[in-house]
Amino acid sequence: MTIVLTPTVINQFPSHVIDGSYIIAFGENNGIYVGSWFMDDVQNGTLAFPVWGDDNSTNDVIEGLVSGESINFQLVSDTSLYDLDLTFAGPNTYISNSILPAISASYSLNCNYID
Repeated sequence: MTIVLTPTVINQFPSHVIDGSYIIAFGENNGIYVGSWFMDDVQNGTLAFPVWGDDNSTNDVIEGLVSGESINFQLVSDTSLYDLDLTFAGPNTYISNSILPAISASYSLNCNYID
């Protein structure tokens, strides 16, 4: 599955997002990390990145998103971790080989390292 963040969505991220910041995706059911992408890879204001699904041939292990599972997102920027609340043009559920464009975003600070 490919997640697409449009310029409108990216412009709703914290204004101080720095080089080297990245987005992580993880499954809601089991918290498995299923993808990440650097913000440095924004092209023409858009960022598209894959999230990985479960390998159905390994019946005893879940190593990715299962069909219909919701996806959570976080933004890591320098010493700050933000929870992202992305709104999509369809349901926020994993569907193999599909494209899911985000249409809006909000964020909240999860934690911050202070030296």
